[in-house]
Amino acid sequence: EEEKTEAITFVFSSLDGQYAFKITSNQITIGRENTMGEYLSTKSYVSRSHAVVTIVNNELYIENLSNTNFTYVNNKKITKLFCHL
Repeated sequence: EEEKTEAITFVFSSLDGQYAFKITSNQITIGRENTMGEYLSTKSYVSRSHAVVTIVNNELYIENLSNTNFTYVNNKKITKLFCHL
């Protein structure tokens, strides 16, 4: 019998709900000059290459690339270099 696996869709959204971004590849770099740049370009606290998001076995991980501005998820600072979400 064939095993079915459900595809998981990950979506990032702004806290105010005005912006949403669907993750469409297994690894993306987020920042003012990368993925989501159209939304982040005016946010001075976001680096040009701010974080890397990776999907492994349907699980989402984020890696902080910013040494000065840090990376936050749901208003909580990521304290590890590579964090499972």
